[in-house]
Amino acid sequence: MVKTFISQRLEALSLTPQALGAMGSVLMFFILKNASEQEILKRQDKLFREVLRHAYFNSSFYREYYSSHGIKPKDLNDILHKDLPFTDKQMIAENIDRIFTDPELTKDGINKWLIQDHNPYHLYKKKFFVLMTSGSSGEPSIFVYHKNEFFYSSLLSTMRVQSLGGKTFIPKCAFCAATHNHFTGATLFANRPERIIRTKLISIIDPLEKILKELNDFQPNMIFGYPSTILILAECAKNKKLHINPKKIITSGELLTEEISARIASAFHVEPGDTYAATEMLGTGFRQNARNNMTFFDDLNLLEIIDRRNKDVCLPPGEVGGAVITNLFNKTTPLIRYKLNDAVKVI
Repeated sequence: MVKTFISQRLEALSLTPQALGAMGSVLMFFILKNASEQEILKRQDKLFREVLRHAYFNSSFYREYYSSHGIKPKDLNDILHKDLPFTDKQMIAENIDRIFTDPELTKDGINKWLIQDHNPYHLYKKKFFVLMTSGSSGEPSIFVYHKNEFFYSSLLSTMRVQSLGGKTFIPKCAFCAATHNHFTGATLFANRPERIIRTKLISIIDPLEKILKELNDFQPNMIFGYPSTILILAECAKNKKLHINPKKIITSGELLTEEISARIASAFHVEPGDTYAATEMLGTGFRQNARNNMTFFDDLNLLEIIDRRNKDVCLPPGEVGGAVITNLFNKTTPLIRYKLNDAVKVI
């Protein structure tokens, strides 16, 4: 009865991620915690329609792109997402100024700021989070989130990971990864409230001796990092160079295999969990260990699987293909049917 009442109130007020922000993510966590699949899909469709309409009317790129495919404003309430054309990284990068829906944002302005500011704690114009890809597949890409969008998704996924991970406590977290710029993981952890998670950023490009000293001094009860990084720390723990006792370990950014997981667990006596995240969608999935399947957060991103050979063919559950996502909370840099192309399988 309470959940139904609150859900109806949210529907009536049309509270979106942009309106809810950080505090609203706490409310939404409890509302959706025990929601049925039908309720989740209903909210997914509601958010999809809002992002689609916002992109059409506020982004010249999407308006012209969809119009060239015969999609008119009257179609936006009923068109299925599978009937929209795809976007991809190159398309977004080449048209980013026309994709931004806020007139304060320009590629040149952001790039000038990024040259001067490498601190993941800092916001652009005091209200935007600018996230960079690593550039491993070419020139780094930038994706911008309004602070309300960022905090809504970040805190909602954090609470879900803590809930799904079993043990509930206020983490004192060592984030061991790339921290020297506006990278996604560093920015996410740098800007989470201390009442939810206390974080120390530890750069993996520092000398190992410095990393170990920082960890020994900080004494985290949670570690977050790449599987390969945490494996190195596990070896140091076995060799008595690292003296910490984490209650929770979470990996991301690389494949967590059962072999790596077992070696980490042998050193720290805790089995690592694993998150699914990307600059384009932030954290949107979690599994408790390397043997389990990933739980995907369907109210944050809409996931499709396409044939990696015939890229216009969507695959049914059970097939391995390339990931296509629609970000349901970012209206600042809309990503609709975006070919992420991670290899995934829907169960």
